[in-house]
Amino acid sequence: MEKRVLIVGMSKEPGGIETFLYRTIKAFKRAPLRFEILTPCKRCAYEAELKEMGVRVFHVTGRGKNPVKSYLDKRRFFLRRGHLYDTVWLQLSSASDISAARLAKKYTRARIVCHSHSVSFESKAGLVHTAHLIMHKKNRARLAALCDACVAVTKEAGEWLYGDNGHLIVLPAGVDTEAFRFDEGVRRAMRQSLGVNDLTVVGHVGRLVPVKNQKFLLDVFAAFHEKHPDSALLIAGAGELLSELRAYAAQKGLKNCVRFLGFRSDIPALLQAFDVLLLPSLFEGFPVALAEAQSMALPCVASDAVSGEVAATRFLRFFPLEQTPGAWAEEMEAALRIRRDATGVNAALERAGLTEAAVQSRLFPILYGEDGR
Repeated sequence: MEKRVLIVGMSKEPGGIETFLYRTIKAFKRAPLRFEILTPCKRCAYEAELKEMGVRVFHVTGRGKNPVKSYLDKRRFFLRRGHLYDTVWLQLSSASDISAARLAKKYTRARIVCHSHSVSFESKAGLVHTAHLIMHKKNRARLAALCDACVAVTKEAGEWLYGDNGHLIVLPAGVDTEAFRFDEGVRRAMRQSLGVNDLTVVGHVGRLVPVKNQKFLLDVFAAFHEKHPDSALLIAGAGELLSELRAYAAQKGLKNCVRFLGFRSDIPALLQAFDVLLLPSLFEGFPVALAEAQSMALPCVASDAVSGEVAATRFLRFFPLEQTPGAWAEEMEAALRIRRDATGVNAALERAGLTEAAVQSRLFPILYGEDGR
C-alpha cells in the first residue's frame, strides 16, 4: 500500500541536508512512498527536479521573515492537508522552533519522524542566538515526546536535538559508492577542463558560511602555497560569504590560485580532480563530502570538531583547530603522501554503515512505519 510522506525543512541552498533528501526521494522513486514537501522558501533546493519527478512542493512564510505569519501559514496547511499524510518527516537543526511537530501532532494522524542534522547553532552570539538557545533547551524533551521516531545523523547530533530523551536512531547520510568511485579517466578529463593538469589541487566543498571556517581555509592554503607554488585551491559552494572570501583571498595574494566555483551539480567528477580535500569546519552534523571523498580514496584533512563517526578509511585524518595554518599545511603534506589505492574502500564504508544502500534499507521502514515504533 502506498503511503504519503510530507518532508518539512527543505531550504533554498543545495547543501548536505537538501542533497540527502533529493537523493533519497530519487532512490525511493519505485517504492510505495509518495513524497511532498513543505518549505519556508519561495523556491527550495532542487525544486525543478523534484517537480519533474512528480513531487508537490508547498510554500509557507519563513519564520525569520515573519514568525506569526509563518505559524499561521503552517497551521492553515495542516488544517487543509494534514489528513492526507501517513508520515511527517521533519528536518531540524535545533529545537528552538517545534511548531511543525506540534501542528502535525494536533492536525494529523501521521507518524512523526524527526531527523537531527546538526550539533550546534551556526550563529554564536547576540540576543537572537541567546533566545534561540533558551527555547532549544526548553523544547528538547517536548520534541522527543511528540515524535514516533527520533533520528540523527550522529549520536552527538541526537544528543543536541533531543537531549537524553527518546529512543535515538543514528542514521547518517550514505554515499553512492558507484557514483563516487575513483576513475583515472574522469580525473584526467576534469583536471584538463579546469586547467589544473600540472598543479597540486587542494579542494573544498561546502556552503560559504561562517561555520565552514573558510577564512582559516584560505590561511592554511596560503601557508601551503608558499612552499608549493604549483598549487591551486578550488572551492565548490555558494553562500553569503562569497564577496568577503574573494576579497580575503586577494588580500593574501591568492587571487590567481584560488577559484570559487559556485554551486556544482557534478561533485562526483569534481572530487576526482582534487589531490586532497580540506574541511576545517567549526562543527558539522554529518559531512557527507568526507564519506564521498573516502569512497574514491581521496585523502582528506578535517578539523577535530567533525564527528569521528564519518571516519571509515585511512584516507581521512583529523587535526586540531587550535593548530596554526602552518601546522595544517604540514598535515596536508602528510595526507598527500598517502597512496591513492581504493582497494577495500567500499567494504570499509559498508562495514561502517555509510553506503547509500545501507542507509536507505534502514530508512524505508522508519518512513513506512514498519520499524516497530
